[in-house]
Amino acid sequence: MSCVSKAYEGVACPRARCLLRPRKDATMRRMIREARTGIDERHPALRDGDTPRTASIALDEDLHVYISPAPIVPPQALTRRIVCLGDSITRGYGVPASQAWPARLEAILSRNARPPWQVINAGVPGDTILQGLARLERDVSPHRPDVVFIAFGLNDAHLARRSTDVHREQALWEQSIRHPRWWLRPTASPLHPLQSLLRRLRRRSSSHAHPPPLEDSPRVSPPAFEQALHLIVRRLRQRQPAPCVFLITPTPITARFHAEWPPQRRERQRALYGRYAAIVRAAARALHTGLIDAAAALSQGDPSRWIGEDGIHLTSSGQALLAELAWLALTTTGLLGQRTIRSP
Repeated sequence: MSCVSKAYEGVACPRARCLLRPRKDATMRRMIREARTGIDERHPALRDGDTPRTASIALDEDLHVYISPAPIVPPQALTRRIVCLGDSITRGYGVPASQAWPARLEAILSRNARPPWQVINAGVPGDTILQGLARLERDVSPHRPDVVFIAFGLNDAHLARRSTDVHREQALWEQSIRHPRWWLRPTASPLHPLQSLLRRLRRRSSSHAHPPPLEDSPRVSPPAFEQALHLIVRRLRQRQPAPCVFLITPTPITARFHAEWPPQRRERQRALYGRYAAIVRAAARALHTGLIDAAAALSQGDPSRWIGEDGIHLTSSGQALLAELAWLALTTTGLLGQRTIRSP
């Protein structure tokens, strides 16, 4: 047994190190080679449970040998994370927390996928995509997720615009004007269509044109909804490593939603939800993200099975179906079998 192994006999402190006197070059090389190949097997002090430590070996300018065990990577660092950013559908409004689709997805992953996955529910009831954009740094970024699901649209298309929604949308356009490179997409035409839209908005505000009544407008206009969706995806992709992003279309509604409204208003509301679902599909194609078409999947069969008595929120069966769609999306894109997750 060499002096390297003798020095580590009975060592319990992971910060302990061995200082050896200079030896001849051949002896020094043999000691280092022996230490690198057999130190884990000979010294239990360099082990922590079933996770072996590796030894770091260095020579200083006087040919003194320093050997110290490297730190162990904790098992939590191997856990992959999914963040579900959305509204009350994501939060699981009307069902127990364990039956919301993010919790169901985590249960499916725990049974069928390795290494372990953690699914974080970042859904807030009543939120629009502008509010989701505002809490992106608080609710998504600190988790350093491998996958992010983005599910908005039901509150955005709701014909119940408020003054706070107007202020949030104005802040979005002002931010876009100050930092155009964050949201302007390169096109073949010399003039981006949103630039002309901004000019029309300025002319309208300068001429003091009266906007439509708040209750007759969606909470977030279609152009603002599209741009906020693009901005969320691009901000996520600025991080290293960039997470894989999936967009989810808004779930359908039934005739029970706002049954007190006139038929014409209810039909307009239904058409708006279809338009916002189309915006999500187009954004997924333009941004090359994954897509879960919940609007199409939940429209099949008996809607009362998936959608509750209020005509908008999902039942336990609807939440289970959405979790299965998310699991299928992760499986078909090959993310569960990859060591490093990349955008599809």
